[in-house]
Amino acid sequence: MSFNDVVNVGSVAVDMSQNSLTYQEQSTYLGPLRAHLLGYLCQNVNQVVGRDELSKAVWGRVVSDHTINQHISQLRKIIGGLDANDLTIATIPKKGYIARCEAESRKSGEMPESTEQPSRVLVLETNPELYSELQQGIVTESSMNIEVVNDLDNFHMQLMTNKFDALVVDIELPESAGLRLIQEIRTGDT
Repeated sequence: MSFNDVVNVGSVAVDMSQNSLTYQEQSTYLGPLRAHLLGYLCQNVNQVVGRDELSKAVWGRVVSDHTINQHISQLRKIIGGLDANDLTIATIPKKGYIARCEAESRKSGEMPESTEQPSRVLVLETNPELYSELQQGIVTESSMNIEVVNDLDNFHMQLMTNKFDALVVDIELPESAGLRLIQEIRTGDT
């Protein structure tokens, strides 16, 4: 990468010759080191870049983790100050950093397929009208499996036999049953 390059990622441009970052006609000065660091991360957008690789590419030698962390922190503040939501820099523990840009992922078709299972949600709804509306599919979300039950016994059974990522319980169930249920869940009694 040359010090005269301009690296475009989504709607963000890193100009190495001007040491600046431009987003939606807003421009800010980065300084040569941070411009080169951000430019290198953006050149490898949506790919993890190791600390040693960053050190050698940007500083030309191995530098401390603290030095890299400080510059990454400053870049995050600058990007956040511009509200450049297209671009984020994430730390990948024990591996390095990644500049993420969803627009670039969609453009290049590199969006990783999710291997996660959809979230499972268990809903306890004792109001007959709301229960029937929920059962008829008013609550539909492609990334979630939602199971609706209408009595405490069925809720307990589902809770004990299945794993759920979230529970939705009305704490104002008759005779404070909702509060007791929440206490039981928190203390591990159910």
